[in-house]
Amino acid sequence: MEQIRSITADAGLPARLAGAYVRWQVSRGWWIAVWVIAAGALAASVVLAMLTREPTLVLLCALWLLLVTAIPVLSYLTTRSAVARGYPAGSTVEVEVGEESLRTSSALGTSEIRYAAFRRVYVTGELVIVAMGARGAGAAVFPRALFSDADVTHLQRAVRAAR
Repeated sequence: MEQIRSITADAGLPARLAGAYVRWQVSRGWWIAVWVIAAGALAASVVLAMLTREPTLVLLCALWLLLVTAIPVLSYLTTRSAVARGYPAGSTVEVEVGEESLRTSSALGTSEIRYAAFRRVYVTGELVIVAMGARGAGAAVFPRALFSDADVTHLQRAVRAAR
């Protein structure tokens, strides 16, 4: 283990990582449930509006759908902004998966975090997402290219074991 892996960030990295993160977020079970509920509520409000001739129901449901749509857009914008600060174009991003901690280095500095501080590790084709401690505490998003398959396996096992 304990090999430092690095990449040089390019100008498109923040948008790619933010897009991949939002795609991952909206594919989670609770987001799918939100969209199914939203579609059902919209259909019900249209039927009720036709039966009662009260268009306010459709308007309220449309506003709710707008809000549900705005959340992934805001998530994309905030993630892209955070990634751009941490991984500006031309900077080097490093990761070292150690026996007891994850060490990272970016334009914001270097950190070493023990696996017990993490709640879960998610992996997609483009990302490694490390969820912090408690639910809602945030997550760190890393390019998948920074981790070998062995690193990912070790990271997932170590975080699971530290919980």
